Amino acid sequence: MQFSLMVAHLQFALGMYVQAMRTARPQDDPYLRPFKVAKDATWLLLLVLAFLQYYFMDVHAQIAALPTLNVRI
Repeated sequence: MQFSLMVAHLQFALGMYVQAMRTARPQDDPYLRPFKVAKDATWLLLLVLAFLQYYFMDVHAQIAALPTLNVRI
């Protein structure tokens, strides 16, 4: 009896959750705006860091490919 009551409660809760997600648009919730801005800023920062890493690796490879210059004193 107890198990079937728990299953029925879980099915009801999941059904209500699915119904709420179908009708509401959680991505338009104004309370989530700071989190969306933080997520976008994090992705932008990661993209900039990846570009800078690529750029500095390219510069390092170009410096390593320069011919050596021997100077005798």
